[in-house]
Amino acid sequence: MIFKPTSTKKSITMTSTRDTQIVVVDTSAFTNPDAARHLGVNGHMALRNFLQAVADRQPLDTLVYMTPSVWDELSRSQLNVTKLPRYLLGHLHIKSPNRHALSIPGHVLWQLVDEWRKRSDEALKFAVGLMKESLELPPKRDRDAQDDEEMVRAPKRVKTDPTPSANGIAMRIVDGLPPVATTPLTPQAKREPRGKRQSRRTTFTPNPLMQKYVQRLRAGVRHHLRENVVDSAADLDVLLLAKELGAKVLTSDKGLLAWADKMGLAVLPVDMAKAWIQRK
Repeated sequence: MIFKPTSTKKSITMTSTRDTQIVVVDTSAFTNPDAARHLGVNGHMALRNFLQAVADRQPLDTLVYMTPSVWDELSRSQLNVTKLPRYLLGHLHIKSPNRHALSIPGHVLWQLVDEWRKRSDEALKFAVGLMKESLELPPKRDRDAQDDEEMVRAPKRVKTDPTPSANGIAMRIVDGLPPVATTPLTPQAKREPRGKRQSRRTTFTPNPLMQKYVQRLRAGVRHHLRENVVDSAADLDVLLLAKELGAKVLTSDKGLLAWADKMGLAVLPVDMAKAWIQRK
């Protein structure tokens, strides 16, 4: 039997006060090894230590919230969150933001659209520049390639032998090449059964130079479109829930930290979480 943490179905209007603090956690606080080491030896112990510190506070003045998407992501990861003690999971509340009731300032929406427009332009410029660079490289030539190019450019006289062969197949004769069979001349000619046809599948050998350009393209697009920005609905839910509850955002994601600041939300960097949770 898998224990599920507390799920808050009704809309919560309570906000953080001087006595009660609310924290909305993000996956990056525990799945990022560099961030998790501030709270434990691994992600599982980091989450356990954080919840244990919350449970040990007397009086209990800290509430921990998590969106369903974050809980699902942690459940599918190697953190084994479902194996945490029940008394610790009891301090974890699962809630989706009330998207229909929240109002976002128009300036924030304008900033988000403007940033994505600039980022898409930069990503497009990077991809076009990389393509131009790849096309300007001198092609690798060898003797066989030169011979093939000369054969393509040289005119060939093609004729069809009017005299059919013994099996009723006309022969296509090209200068310098052996005769090739063409369209059958008699209805008696039958196609070879599908099962006996020779396989024409060819193996594709990756080009090392092409692989390098593909790797550079992926890295560049990831840099322009994925770094330091809210790039998923799960990240946006974290911000919306924090705004709804008036909570701090516990994350190591630079995009979430930047946009929490733009939305006027309080943030809690992971490297400061231990000192904050042990506050007097």
